[in-house]
Amino acid sequence: MELTKILEKLNFSELTKVQQETIPHLSNKEDLLVLSPTGSGKTYSFLIPMLQLQNPFSGLIIVPTRELAIQIKESFDVIAYNNSCIAVYGGKELNKDMQLIESNPTIIVSTPGRLLEICEKIEIFKKLEFLILDEADKLFQMGFLNTILKILSYLSEKRTTALFSATLNIDFSPIKMNNPKIINVIFEPKIDISYKIATGVDKLEFLYNYLKGKSKIIVFFSTCACVDYFYGLFVKMGFDLSKIHGKLRQADREKVYDNYNILFTTDVAARGIDFKDIHTVIHFDVPTDPSNFVHRTGRTGRNGKEGKVVLMLNDNESKYLQYLEVKKINISEIEEEFNNPLDFKFFDSFIDDDLLNLSVKAFVSFIRSYKEHVLNYICNYKEINYNKLIQMFFLKKVPRMDELSNIRFDDFKRKTKITHNKKSSLFINKENKKKRYKNIRK
Repeated sequence: MELTKILEKLNFSELTKVQQETIPHLSNKEDLLVLSPTGSGKTYSFLIPMLQLQNPFSGLIIVPTRELAIQIKESFDVIAYNNSCIAVYGGKELNKDMQLIESNPTIIVSTPGRLLEICEKIEIFKKLEFLILDEADKLFQMGFLNTILKILSYLSEKRTTALFSATLNIDFSPIKMNNPKIINVIFEPKIDISYKIATGVDKLEFLYNYLKGKSKIIVFFSTCACVDYFYGLFVKMGFDLSKIHGKLRQADREKVYDNYNILFTTDVAARGIDFKDIHTVIHFDVPTDPSNFVHRTGRTGRNGKEGKVVLMLNDNESKYLQYLEVKKINISEIEEEFNNPLDFKFFDSFIDDDLLNLSVKAFVSFIRSYKEHVLNYICNYKEINYNKLIQMFFLKKVPRMDELSNIRFDDFKRKTKITHNKKSSLFINKENKKKRYKNIRK
């Protein structure tokens, strides 16, 4: 298919910079290391050259997540004309993927674990022409290097190899390449980044007011349990929300991609997944891995569009601003002010036992995640204002955790003067109490 017809199909007026730089070299079957941020159009920069492939199993794309595998397959389907593409990944029975392989597709997109399972069962890549490692930095960061090296032993050595990465901070030398050309595509996205320092119920109040009347927003939390709790809390406040995290079924996650207004999620959505037209990204929790600040932020301001980012910091996290300054990330204090304080009395009507059960799990998971923070000299779990934190989770008792053994707590009197009804007590009966302590220990 001619390039002009491909652009018409994609409704592109012209190629992006990374596509202009990459397509000619890949079409000439040159090995590449491409440095390109999210939102640059890099997916089609390797899919378009792969249209020339005709033989079964002549193209292979390795990705870190199943969501990215699905989206790349869907992107290829838009431009495919005489070849086919399948996506295989974990989380489903291997037999189902083996049935897909029987169709002899031209291109396979796969996550590393599932791909190795397939390679160990059947020999299909001895005539491989193209190998693409997309989000290569993430593949290495997630510990897939050894798996990928095993996969490479099953592949044809007479192939074109291209690695696509958002950073050069990782040693890619274990992946053998033939005199690779480095393509560095850097552009300044139009993103306004601001911060808000707020802790406890003040943090809840800010998020509540900021989200009112807005759409196309992604809010990032540190753990799956935190997503579940805050999703439950804000739905009860009347918000139309969606949620995604790694513990949801794949089918439930896929339903969200194109049908959301406000999305609560973990870092599972920070890379690869193409959420369209995101206006604002909110970091409700500082990312445990600082590299995810950039990847979360990259969900907005894509393809030349403007975007907004709000970083929410607890009282003990103000030094994070200095870290961002060192990383040359411009950030200013948010100018938006809200004169609509929350009346927390209305929580009495919906903070029930189920929501409090979620809050206990979220509280425990948050602390354990915080303890593993890469920047623990900035985000030290011992410096958290636990009395304010407990207010945000509406706890009436402190979960039993080793991390809290030396932490002193007040008597939980809230400035908000919330008076829980009996049905909303954290531990309604002894049976529920035993169940919750059992969950906390897990």
